[in-house]
Amino acid sequence: MEESRKKSKTIGSLLGIFGFIALVAGATYAWLTWRSNNIIIAGSTECFDVVYYRKDLGTVENPAMLKFMTNYNRDNLNQVVENPQYAEVGLSLDPRCTNVSGLGKLYLTTNVSTDDILLTGGLYYTLVKVENSTETFIKDGPITTEGDILLQDNIFVSSTTGDTKYRVYIWINGPITTDQNYVGASYVGEIRAEVVSREDNTPPVTAADYITNLYTEANKSPATVNGITYSLASDVGLMRDQFGSSSSASNTGNLRYYGADPNNYVWLGDTYTSDITFPGNEREGIPDIVRQAGDKKLWRIVGIFDGRLKLVTADPISTTNLSWDTSANTTGGNSGFGINQWGPSGTYEGADLMKLLNPGFESGSVNNSLYWNKGTGTVYTGGNNTTTSNVSFSNTGLTSNERSLIDIATWYTGAYDQFSYADAHYTAERGTMSGKAACTQGTTNCDDTVTRTNTWNGKVGLISASDYGYAANLAQCNQTLDNYYETGCTDTDWLDIRRVYLTLSPRAHSGYAYRVFRVNIDGDLGFDSAYFGLVVRPAVLLKSGVIIDTNGKDGSFEHPYVLS
Repeated sequence: MEESRKKSKTIGSLLGIFGFIALVAGATYAWLTWRSNNIIIAGSTECFDVVYYRKDLGTVENPAMLKFMTNYNRDNLNQVVENPQYAEVGLSLDPRCTNVSGLGKLYLTTNVSTDDILLTGGLYYTLVKVENSTETFIKDGPITTEGDILLQDNIFVSSTTGDTKYRVYIWINGPITTDQNYVGASYVGEIRAEVVSREDNTPPVTAADYITNLYTEANKSPATVNGITYSLASDVGLMRDQFGSSSSASNTGNLRYYGADPNNYVWLGDTYTSDITFPGNEREGIPDIVRQAGDKKLWRIVGIFDGRLKLVTADPISTTNLSWDTSANTTGGNSGFGINQWGPSGTYEGADLMKLLNPGFESGSVNNSLYWNKGTGTVYTGGNNTTTSNVSFSNTGLTSNERSLIDIATWYTGAYDQFSYADAHYTAERGTMSGKAACTQGTTNCDDTVTRTNTWNGKVGLISASDYGYAANLAQCNQTLDNYYETGCTDTDWLDIRRVYLTLSPRAHSGYAYRVFRVNIDGDLGFDSAYFGLVVRPAVLLKSGVIIDTNGKDGSFEHPYVLS
């Protein structure tokens, strides 16, 4: 019918959430309480109704409360819903025309009247999909800026599938925040959606769903390492990581690609203008020229984490080796060797490499968001703030299309003081050990005053040590990561590129506060001082709902998947 071919969007204003902070007598934490008013709970389109609802709003005298939590309780959703201590809002996308389908987008919008203190990293959202009263976790993340956060893209709705329902919870990340930071603050926001009609009633395939189906439909075989039995689908090079725990239910965890060269190449629609040569530290028999699939700049899929694809660049981004961090050779600067703290902490802006890879540092003169903006400039390359000028990222930097697909994510930066199996590194990265845990403040090599944090909210990071460990074929590699040079490990680990390159993971080391883990040239995990210039391969998490094009493509180097 003609109406089904019209492009339609929602109209009207939506939900406003108004909140304030109040101290609870006798409580350890301050609680963010909230109430809402002036609510319009219905919007319409030509072929779709977008119906908004709110739950457990409370009253002015007794408002609902946002609880301080370590994370959203995904394992006990029903109990949380029955005893809400968070803000909950939601919507349903309801098609009202026959023979019609559409693609929807869901946004969380933070309004300008929100107090700035709330946007420092402690306020979080969680998105879940609701089907027959059952919630499925989609994603979560920090609310750190005003304006729109795209929660979900390419939501398929049609006259045959019925309504599609989502809920958005807003809560406080207790370990990140403190009581004093939030007292007296207020949050104002809304959720909104839009739907565009389409002629094709076939739902698009998201990359996460496609890859998950590859794994689900493949034959599995077990591999036991360090007391954990993993399920490996060797035909498609995919495995579950059991969340790094032997207590996790069978065949659970993040989905990861593993093996010598799995079909996990993807292209985001951007091109190189020339090949790039990386001479120097390659192992014997490995060519200097970095391979390119025609004129395509390729990424590789690390895996699926909370419904989002994690990617790493197939190749390094510069022929110039880059410092993870460096510092001045003065007291408080770790003798010029850098600081193993990736994100901001207090007045410390964060690691130098973080500022090179991410937006927001354009006003600086060194490492000033050059990779993010495809720029050319000066970068840090050694101890005591050593720099190299005229370094170009015009070929390897992020294009506008790539930037549009990258999501803000929580990256785990807990340190570890030893080498172990992949699962132990995974647990440590999500733990509380500091990168200067073994240091005595005021002594040589421990003299910086920067407080280490265990998470970072941002867009571009690096692979973790555990990512490298889980990329090997665990059916052939039963080793700690420092022994991955052994046959069966390095030759079955696709993240080994025969070059020494950096990871995101800090190394807690006796007497030093500037160590970070690296991948060695022989394929094992090692560590180095943060200032030491090494190869860099950025990693990102894409927004949920990214669509995959598999027509004539199998994820190989020659025929990479196309994401949009």
